[in-house]
Amino acid sequence: MIKFSLVSTLLLACACSSAGPTQDERGLDPSDSTHSSADESSADESSVPSQPNVLQRFTFEDLDLSFEWMGEGDSPEGLVGIGETFGSVDYLAALRDAYGPVTSLEIFKAFAPEGMTPHSLLVASHEGEALALGRTGAELDVLDIDGRTLSIDKSIPANCQASVLPNISPGTYGFISQRDIGADGQLFFLCVAQFGQPGSGSVATTTSNLGCARQDSNKELTVGICNDSASVNPTEFFVQTSNPLNRTTQTRPSVPSNQIGRFTIRPSSPVFLQIISLGVIGRNSTANTANFHRQVAGLGFFP
Repeated sequence: MIKFSLVSTLLLACACSSAGPTQDERGLDPSDSTHSSADESSADESSVPSQPNVLQRFTFEDLDLSFEWMGEGDSPEGLVGIGETFGSVDYLAALRDAYGPVTSLEIFKAFAPEGMTPHSLLVASHEGEALALGRTGAELDVLDIDGRTLSIDKSIPANCQASVLPNISPGTYGFISQRDIGADGQLFFLCVAQFGQPGSGSVATTTSNLGCARQDSNKELTVGICNDSASVNPTEFFVQTSNPLNRTTQTRPSVPSNQIGRFTIRPSSPVFLQIISLGVIGRNSTANTANFHRQVAGLGFFP
């Protein structure tokens, strides 16, 4: 359970109002949506409306897993994003613990329903991801993994950071940042940081420009929300991505009490400099009740 003092909650409610620096599985949750984020205050900024390209989505036990294309249409130049909502088991962390650095295609193969064929963009992305994860030679071959054989811990780690940013050996997370949110009904955000300067603050709308720093394509960008076990209501979960062509805010499935929501943009090689940024936006229920959540962001580096 995430712990908050009365003082810290009051400070969050009063002092966080200023901004800091700066489908296609048909079973997709109808509450998911994407907003074009052409901010009225940034009329001179090029911002092209973009719809999320959900390649495939399915559930595995209590894991809701989506594979999304961070690129233009079916162009092979892009990155894979992975969205998760899960409860007592962090399946992807268990997969990495058992098999090391795995690609989006291998994650798909581990958890997809029997008979489901991976999208061609997942297949095409495998080698680039494997190279970015430090794999070479025969290690570039696609692993055949069955997620039902994993040895998994049936408990939620008390440490939200460890839940959102699991072991990615031989890689490691850097520029880790987190913040606790106790105020109801306000939108708070946290960017994946660069050079130790995470952007954070509050915003008027989900489409407001967070101004997150763009990262190189060989880094893994991860953000997440842990909803406290004492929360009365789910926490709304949004992610904002930005590349040189557009800025998009996407509504993720809301995170119930005592559960975790996570979104990851996978790395790829060769390196595309300053290709994309990622930030998390969360909002506790507007109800005047005890709702709390923690936001976490990290940048993954691989040898």
